[in-house]
Amino acid sequence: MTTPQSPLLSTLGRRTAVALSLVLVLFLALNLLATSVSTSWRLDLTAQRLYTLSPASQNVINKIDEPITLRLFYSSSIAAAAPAIGSYAQRVKDLLQEYASLSNGRIRLEIIDPAPFSEAEDRAVSYGLQKVPLGGDEDGVFLGLVGTNTTDDVEAIAFLQPNREPFLEYDISKIVYGLSHVERTVVGIISTLPINGRASYNQQTGQQETVKPFAIMAQIEDFFDTKMLELDLTRIPEDVTVLMVVHPKNLPPQTLYAIDQFALGGGKVFALVDSYAEIEVQNSRNPTMAGVEANSIPADLLAAWGIKINELEVAADRLTARRVSMSQGAPPVPYLPWLILRETNFNAGSPITSGVSTLALGSAAVIESLPAATTVFEPLVRTSPGSTTLSTGQIMGRVDPRRLLRDFKPGVGNLTLAARLTGPASSAYPDGRPDGLPAIMNDAGQAVDVGHRANGEIDLIVFADVDLLVDRFWVNTRSFFGREVVTPVAGNGIFIVNALDALAGDSALLDLRGQGFSQRPFTVVENLKRAAEGKYRAKEQELRDKLSETEKKLAELTAKGASTANALISDQDRQQIDRYQRDLLSLRADLRAVQRSLREDLDDLREKLLFVNIAAVPLLLAALAVLLSVWRRRNRARHAVHQ
Repeated sequence: MTTPQSPLLSTLGRRTAVALSLVLVLFLALNLLATSVSTSWRLDLTAQRLYTLSPASQNVINKIDEPITLRLFYSSSIAAAAPAIGSYAQRVKDLLQEYASLSNGRIRLEIIDPAPFSEAEDRAVSYGLQKVPLGGDEDGVFLGLVGTNTTDDVEAIAFLQPNREPFLEYDISKIVYGLSHVERTVVGIISTLPINGRASYNQQTGQQETVKPFAIMAQIEDFFDTKMLELDLTRIPEDVTVLMVVHPKNLPPQTLYAIDQFALGGGKVFALVDSYAEIEVQNSRNPTMAGVEANSIPADLLAAWGIKINELEVAADRLTARRVSMSQGAPPVPYLPWLILRETNFNAGSPITSGVSTLALGSAAVIESLPAATTVFEPLVRTSPGSTTLSTGQIMGRVDPRRLLRDFKPGVGNLTLAARLTGPASSAYPDGRPDGLPAIMNDAGQAVDVGHRANGEIDLIVFADVDLLVDRFWVNTRSFFGREVVTPVAGNGIFIVNALDALAGDSALLDLRGQGFSQRPFTVVENLKRAAEGKYRAKEQELRDKLSETEKKLAELTAKGASTANALISDQDRQQIDRYQRDLLSLRADLRAVQRSLREDLDDLREKLLFVNIAAVPLLLAALAVLLSVWRRRNRARHAVHQ
């Protein structure tokens, strides 16, 4: 026997069904309307705004004078061959469509499927695109981008690799910028380091070897025309807008005078100097001697600009120290002179640090403003509060990072590592051009008579570290099917190009170079980890020192007994050996206890983080659901009482 259904419930059921049907129909209609009317209406809900172009990219698009064609060579089989790369390829397509949509017809997008043995494949190969075998696709697939303009200039990316996804907008906008800007700023470079590569003769092997250019050069050349200048020049060429001086060690007097006059004459200078260049120490057969001679501080020039740098000191910062391993399998420990600086160490008000999330430095010196300086001193990069300095002698030869850490005594404030200097300055040569220098030559190689500038307005940037240019500090390099792929792991390149661009006077690309980054540090986690380690590292080092000393004494006594094979060990020596052996066992037990406590603290931290990431959100939602349920019950109860 069935219970008759209430007419009211039946009516509510029919109304509910009709309402749900209408909602479904309305949803489908809106989707069809959005698809047919406009494909350019987008709502980017991603946390990092992955599908929204930065203001810099939009500015690059707005400055396009003549049409540009972007051709994406995208194999249709890529999704089946490698689903992960297929998903990335879809993001590439979406972002390119955003460029075309915002360009008002100035960017024409073509998506081409280069099927095997087709004319499209021949075209892709002619542009230098790379076919990569993926998954079960023996023929290989294409995922390359080619840009052309009306004057047949070509910019291409051989293969759009997923590991460069954070730099996807940068790479696309770089192509658009290169095709729409014909004349670029000329950056003259004076460098005693082989930043542009060089050929050298290896005396040990008897072979000629090639030193490849630093990775930073490719990034600079993306936006500027570069001109490598001789070390013994007498005048900076007239077409140079910005002069980049790298490690000016032992430059001849005529070159230093040329730099002085160029800066006073309105030329922009970016000087990278150092009190201890790690690259020189690394490449030297005698590291200790190289360390003594690894400074490149032009003291007279710096004094004329209103600053000084101590050539016998480097900055030490416990909070930002880079972690290094002394041997394979050994736990990493902070090495005080090598720094990984973060956004809190940068001048947030300067466009030069725009988009720079980290800087990796190696034994940087400290810049100080002179009391009588007439220039405006604007710090750009500083260490953390409580930093101090180490003498260069403390980091020469074999260095124990643990000993430096144990002996660390905090200082009183922040130390400046990079600064911008502007305003009136005087020449480092108050008596005029020194006698005995070679004649000043113009660009045509003819001797000219140029007057001496005693003062002028300067605009320059000084960075007290040259190792931030060295590849091993800020990029990872790997081979990808025969091609060398360079991926930044720190923002050194962004800072260098930002600095050059700021001196050149065009900030159109600052935000563009500051887009996404491949490694974002977990600052809170790192700070918690450092705090946990700080509680035990000093005790661990103390126990290790005692353990080493005890082992040494025990070895001496044991050797003494072995050397007198026919003689008996005295009772006193035997008692001493027994005591040392007991001390060894006790010290090893204490050391294990300290290491176990450290691991337990770190494991506890890890468990707390896992709880916050996995359980906290569901528990919060559950609590909200319970509160909502209680509120609804109380609300119904009040309505019932009212009725």
